[in-house]
Amino acid sequence: MEKYSRWRDTGTQIQPFLPPKPALTNESPAKATLNTIKNYIVGPPIASVKLLISGALLLTLGLLDTFAIVLSFSGLDRHYRLLIYPVFLRPVLFFWGFYWIKSSTVTLQKGIRKQKVADGNAVKDGDILVCNSLSYVDILYLALRHAPTFVQVFGDGSVKPIGFWAAVYNAGSYPISATLADGKSGSTTLSQLATTAKLNSAGPIVVFPEGTTSNGRGLLKFLPVFNGFDFEKQRIHTVGIKYEYESFCPSYTVGSPLVHVFWLCAQFANFMEVRYLTPGELRASSVATPLPAGQDAVSNHVAGVLGQVLRVRRTALGVQDKKEFLDYYKERESGSKRRTRR
Repeated sequence: MEKYSRWRDTGTQIQPFLPPKPALTNESPAKATLNTIKNYIVGPPIASVKLLISGALLLTLGLLDTFAIVLSFSGLDRHYRLLIYPVFLRPVLFFWGFYWIKSSTVTLQKGIRKQKVADGNAVKDGDILVCNSLSYVDILYLALRHAPTFVQVFGDGSVKPIGFWAAVYNAGSYPISATLADGKSGSTTLSQLATTAKLNSAGPIVVFPEGTTSNGRGLLKFLPVFNGFDFEKQRIHTVGIKYEYESFCPSYTVGSPLVHVFWLCAQFANFMEVRYLTPGELRASSVATPLPAGQDAVSNHVAGVLGQVLRVRRTALGVQDKKEFLDYYKERESGSKRRTRR
């Protein structure tokens, strides 16, 4: 859309904030009819039923999750979540159309075959999972798989540990400004948080260095969350998440989240792929290509590796650009509603 051309990356010509549209193809009349039936006749009633069931599951999970607060004093809260999250979140994803989620390790070395991840056994307490941010669906998958500590990333690179529900709320919401100080009480560095998690056996740390969601067509500019990082002392797992779609993309960047979930449930099937790169390979690549001097050197290196894992290009757009995009989008939407009322 030309009215959003301001948020097109000049180097790659990628618009990372607009909801993706399916590629224009010459559909056969039979397929076009099937899509119409799915989107307007069969899909909405099925989506309503799926939403009721998944809503009940999430509500039950929310009630059970409150017991984890009591268990946190004994250090058993993560073990408790490792039990209940898969029981409730995997059925939710199933009702949302993710019947099977492809998970595998990948390598950046040519000639070596990909291997299947063995139930996340390679992820240990205090490990850091660096993920691209696409949707609230990412949060559900990572929670049921690892029961991790999620973090809120601030513009100066500091982080604040948050829970599962806060992470879901933050996914796709208005990003925190690079200069905003509100809510930073309790913030720390990612390195310190990982060390504490390892000592307390609190599981892995999930960080989204982009600081906000994109549509998956390109990687956003990383916030300086890896300043002062040492690959020899801390383990970083690079995790790339991708969605395949025909008519509706699970990536969520703008608009009503409830409407997005509704149309997500209206699809017959949704497809998600998760690619893991082991810490050893990330460490080896940092040795093979020495990091340049500068405070963003490690962030730039990790972003480059994540781009290779996902096989997408990096853009020069970031959190501040997403804020400006959302401001403009909301202004246009409110203007359209006022003209409609007249």
